[in-house]
Amino acid sequence: MQEGHRFCGLCGYELKPTARFCGNCGHSVSENASQAAAAGSAADPPAGPPQAPQPDLPAYFPTITAGPGVPVQPLGASDVSAGAATANVPTQGRPPPAQAPASARPSPRGTAARPARLLAFRWSLALALTVLVAAGGTAAGLLLTRHSHAQPGAQGNAVAVSSPIRTTASPSPTGTTASPTPSPPPTQVNSQGVTIGIGAVNTDPDVHDVTATLAAYFGGIDIRNYMQAWDAYAPALQAAFPFQSFSGDLSTTQDSQVVVQSIQHEPNGDIDATVSFQSHQAAQDGPNGETCTNWSLDYQLVPSSTAQPSAAASSSVTSPGPASLSYLISKAAKVGAGNTSC
Repeated sequence: MQEGHRFCGLCGYELKPTARFCGNCGHSVSENASQAAAAGSAADPPAGPPQAPQPDLPAYFPTITAGPGVPVQPLGASDVSAGAATANVPTQGRPPPAQAPASARPSPRGTAARPARLLAFRWSLALALTVLVAAGGTAAGLLLTRHSHAQPGAQGNAVAVSSPIRTTASPSPTGTTASPTPSPPPTQVNSQGVTIGIGAVNTDPDVHDVTATLAAYFGGIDIRNYMQAWDAYAPALQAAFPFQSFSGDLSTTQDSQVVVQSIQHEPNGDIDATVSFQSHQAAQDGPNGETCTNWSLDYQLVPSSTAQPSAAASSSVTSPGPASLSYLISKAAKVGAGNTSC
């Protein structure tokens, strides 16, 4: 044993010259001295390499270095007392153990345990962050699902959100866009309070001009506006039927069920329109004392721009008809019998 150096008789730790307890295991220095004297006479152990001076630490059991993930528990007062009692057990004449290499000796408290604690803390932090990220993603998914679908049994104005449906028009077999189907032509028109059937002539280009003249004529009779009806006559017909006699003969007449059966175009621009209708009148105003008569008449229509009064009608008062009418009635002829009783 080298002079001037003292070592713990229990663990072989080098002692300071004035130390009373072992800085590594807490063993009493006085007991170390007595044991070292008893064992020094036999043989001195080979001296180890010089050790750096260690600080004077309090007496407690050696620090236990924890493995990764295992927390290090500090020693309490009861543990220190128990360790001191164990350290005071006599060595029974055994020589002190050889000094362990510096790499094998337990490190002082707080130096070796610190990396273990830091590693455990990093593992715990990484695990916590992983759990938080997973929980956040799950919560976001649940929140998105909740707001994207109507909740069953929810109260209030729950609105189910779905994705928009896009529709595209199917191309036609030829590759061009199909044009919309045109509406079928009308089968009747309503004008001047009169309904006129035109199903048989609705494709004629002059059907609307023809029905306008007929509506002014029959509509004027039904509403007792005989001047309107008389204005649908051409000047030559007005001269043949003066307004006073015209309005007197039709004063009790009501016409209905007006239907244009046919339209024929003359080379000179005139139109022949075959019309059927039904009239209700007083017995004294009906043919053969009839109060209901079915009529079938052929009305000859002339363009209003060419209608001129005849020489026989030049002395009578005539009207050129309303300016809105394209055609005026110049003649009315019976078709077949012309009229039958209802």
